[in-house]
Amino acid sequence: MTASARWIDKEGEPLSCKDKLSTLEENLAEVLEIALEALEDAAVMGADTDAARQVFIDEIASCGRVLLTPLRMERRAKGCPCCFVHLSWRQVPPCFWQ
Repeated sequence: MTASARWIDKEGEPLSCKDKLSTLEENLAEVLEIALEALEDAAVMGADTDAARQVFIDEIASCGRVLLTPLRMERRAKGCPCCFVHLSWRQVPPCFWQ
C-alpha cells in the first residue's frame, strides 16, 4: 500500500502533503520497531508471541482518538508555529505553557 493511500483524512480522502506523509510513515516505522523489539523480548522470556501480539493489538485499539483541544485549535488557526510542528506524543508544545 502506498503512503498516500494508507493515510486518509476524516472524509476518507488520501492525504497528499508530503511532509505529513513522511511524518506519519516515520512514526509508523518507530512504532513497528518498538513492537518488534517487544515481541522479541516476549519470545526470549518464554511468552507466547501470538498472545503478546494480541495484547499489543488490543491496547492500541483501546487508545482514545487524538483530538486538538479548543485552545490549541484556536492557536493553530491564528498561526501558532508550535501547533504546526510534528511533535512526538511525549512532547508538549511550548504554547501549552502560555
